[in-house]
Amino acid sequence: MWLAGCFMTPKMISPEELNDNFDNVRSGDWSLVDVRDAFDYRAAHIPMAALMPSGYTENMIGQVNPDNVVVLYCKTGVRSGREAQHLSNLGRKNVYSLKGGIDNWTASGYPVESWF
Repeated sequence: MWLAGCFMTPKMISPEELNDNFDNVRSGDWSLVDVRDAFDYRAAHIPMAALMPSGYTENMIGQVNPDNVVVLYCKTGVRSGREAQHLSNLGRKNVYSLKGGIDNWTASGYPVESWF
């Protein structure tokens, strides 16, 4: 027997919507979370993003204000979609995955930062 909601689709946000709401990220009302590994994060990440690698997100999400909108992203949106759905299933509200990940963000012409 399958449980209801097992295959629910995570809530998505487009690069345009994220960019339009970037003042909320700057003000701390929204939390932007990169779920890739540290190497990928250092190579290129969206400004103001915190690093919480996939697999550790559940343990680290407690550092984020529970009232915040949380936007997760990865390279293409697959991992962040899984993480967003998992956090939603655990009762976290207002969790979104960036549609198409950082690849879609950069293809849309939005900036990234690098530590290299």
